[in-house]
Amino acid sequence: MYIDIDSVSNDIMSHIEDIALVIAILLIGFLLGRLSGKLIDLIVNRTGAIKLIMGTNTQEMTKRTSFTFIGFIKIIVSWTIYLLAIGQAIEILGLESINDFTNNVVTYLPNVVVALVIMILGFIIAEKIVASIEMYLKESRMPSNQFFTVGIRYFIYIVAFIMALSQLRISTDVLLIVAGAISFFGCIFVIIGARDISNNFFSGLEIIWYKTVRVGDNIKTSEIEGVIEEIGIINTIIKSKDGEYLVVPNRKLANEVITKKVSS
Repeated sequence: MYIDIDSVSNDIMSHIEDIALVIAILLIGFLLGRLSGKLIDLIVNRTGAIKLIMGTNTQEMTKRTSFTFIGFIKIIVSWTIYLLAIGQAIEILGLESINDFTNNVVTYLPNVVVALVIMILGFIIAEKIVASIEMYLKESRMPSNQFFTVGIRYFIYIVAFIMALSQLRISTDVLLIVAGAISFFGCIFVIIGARDISNNFFSGLEIIWYKTVRVGDNIKTSEIEGVIEEIGIINTIIKSKDGEYLVVPNRKLANEVITKKVSS
């Protein structure tokens, strides 16, 4: 068994143009892929995207997320260019089965990018909204309730997660069914099993919304007298003249006639 050097050289010479074109395409794809990372860095710096991502309460977490996100985008863009170049080279060489696979991968990559963008934007929007709500409550001398803000934050997270799964072409029917079931049983729990809690909850919302009393007010009812230290969704904490802290259900406070209220 031997290799016919003349035959091999003739085959190479007959395909020299295709080989040269393949090499040129791969080199151009490699260079464009490397340059895409620098272009993304330039766009991020010019548009101030890092500052937008960094401006949340969870700064350290957002810092890690921002750089991971941008690095991931750079990898996706560069490898999309690489795969496009490889696909063109494979097509020139006539390897159709491999070319179909690379085309499918390249077609799916934008969905991954969009899904990641949705998740990151959902994270940023949730943090911005919660920060705005907490600032408004603080400026209005209204209590900041963790239950309320955490609920808003995770609601936005779930919406973003479902939208991201849709972009990845993953069925969200099961998640929607589970979310609906949780909402249904939650309503049943509030209506049947937690009437006192729900009454206190809505009374707390009434106190907060109409600002019947505020933190620092000195109030007097038929049974209670003292300074309001904290207004929660369920209970209100009042400091009596004796220095004792009283935990009063909001329902009781809302139904009482406040005979004295002096704002500090």
